[in-house]
Parts: sequence; structure tokens; C-alpha cells
Amino acid sequence: MTATIDLNEGPVSQHVVEKVSEVTDTDPTDLEPLFNTVDPDSLNTLFSDIQSASPRDEGHVAFPIAGCQVTIWADGRVEVEENDEAAAVTPDVASEAESSSAPEPTD
Repeated sequence: MTATIDLNEGPVSQHVVEKVSEVTDTDPTDLEPLFNTVDPDSLNTLFSDIQSASPRDEGHVAFPIAGCQVTIWADGRVEVEENDEAAAVTPDVASEAESSSAPEPTD
């Protein structure tokens, strides 16, 4: 899921929790606390308004939380991808397992 948020409308940490909640179909209060993974105040400060003339338009922060990979981009994109544990088994691993079985004896 990719969503674009207005970084001026509420803390980015709140948006992250909302998006992870949507992706995992979990009530936000049932998610592991964000501070177990990343400091919410630092995250909010990093993506808050800056007073200089040049806006932040490059860079990103990425971290795992609640079985998801979250990436927040300077332009306001928040990507939340649910980790798929089934994808952890690669076709090569499956092929090795199949080829390691002993052939049946023939008479």
C-alpha cells in the first residue's frame, strides 16, 4: 500500500500507525508500540516543516514494524508493505529439497 500524506496535517508517526493498521487489518491500539522500533518524536521532527527557504525533497526513512516494512519519503509518500513469510522460501531452496530425496530402489 502506498499513500501520500500531507506532512503538515498531523504527526507523521500517527499516519504510520494508521497505515500499518489498515494494511494489517489490526486496530491501532493492538499494534506493537511504534517506540519499540523508532523514536516517534524524532520521526515527527525529521518530517516537520523546516524554516529554511529550501524544502526537503529527497531522502527517506525505512523500518520494520508489526510484520510490515514502512518507508517514509521526503515528498510525503508512505509505503507500507506487509512482509510475506511464504516468500522467504526461494524456488532454489525448494529445488534442493526435492533433489535431495533419495531415488527409489529398483529391482
